[in-house]
Amino acid sequence: MLRFGFTASRRLEGTHERKLTRHLSKEFPGKLALQPELEFHTGGSWGGDYVIAEWLINRFPDAKHVLHLPDEPFNPDVSLLPFTEIRQYATYRARNGGIVAASEKLYGYPLYDEERMPRSGTWMTIRIARRQRKPMCVTVLEPEVATSAERLY
Repeated sequence: MLRFGFTASRRLEGTHERKLTRHLSKEFPGKLALQPELEFHTGGSWGGDYVIAEWLINRFPDAKHVLHLPDEPFNPDVSLLPFTEIRQYATYRARNGGIVAASEKLYGYPLYDEERMPRSGTWMTIRIARRQRKPMCVTVLEPEVATSAERLY
């Protein structure tokens, strides 16, 4: 089974969404759907979490799609998507750790570089994965203000 986790900024604009979906198209080509068991783990926030979940569900409808939700406020629109499973957590921190624990590789899409936005939930999730030495691919969505447009950690 291939298990992928995702974390992304809540504050996306049109150009960020296009960059995000272009990157997803490159990393997850349609032929990946031929894999017998695919599992995708996403959060329930606004912005990037929703864009990613919707994109994955539309392109890989036969895969297992797991939604990780905190008990704190989340995007109610995400509950309209056809997830295979929903996992509940007490806090965003616990939810972020759950996504990392369930994944073999994490894809992170922060809006800015870590130095500019160290307290974001996206960077929190990336740091959790880094501490667990999980393979990951981090793509900063605002390269003009980032030190690197894309980094592999």
